[in-house]
Amino acid sequence: MGNDEGQMAQTLLDIKDTLARLSKKNAQITNYDKQMELLDAFSEYILGYRSLYEEKGNLRGQLLKLLMQCRQNLSGYRAQEEKQKDELLHLQEELLKQQRMIQTAEVLTEQASLAGMEELIAANEKKRAYFKEQEEHLKRQMEETESLVEYREYLQYQKLYDELWQPLRQTDKRMKN
Repeated sequence: MGNDEGQMAQTLLDIKDTLARLSKKNAQITNYDKQMELLDAFSEYILGYRSLYEEKGNLRGQLLKLLMQCRQNLSGYRAQEEKQKDELLHLQEELLKQQRMIQTAEVLTEQASLAGMEELIAANEKKRAYFKEQEEHLKRQMEETESLVEYREYLQYQKLYDELWQPLRQTDKRMKN
């Protein structure tokens, strides 16, 4: 029995050593599992950052595209603004030219109107002078007619006077004779 006990003790010691080794390996496996869990969590954490960086890169690319589009639009708007300024300047110049033409036309119209008025005034002056002459002529004719009428009346009165005085003179002559 001594050997059996020694062997049993040895087997127990071997089992103890194996258990210690298995326990150590189990602790290592548990530690490994924890490390794997931590690595998986870290990997997910890193993947979150990776997707964040990828999204940041995508956003940066989109922002750059947007910036380029804005610059291009701004350039187009500036060109359009310059074109509109040029068109506005051209329209203002055209408007000024049209206003000057209108003013010139108004002045010419006034001058033409004045020339027409001057012609009308001259024609009216001629008519007035003609009518003045006619009036003077008619006045002279009236004066002559009145003079003739008065002279005729005078002659009639003279004739009547002579007719009335004739008998008186003859009577007076007879009386003196």
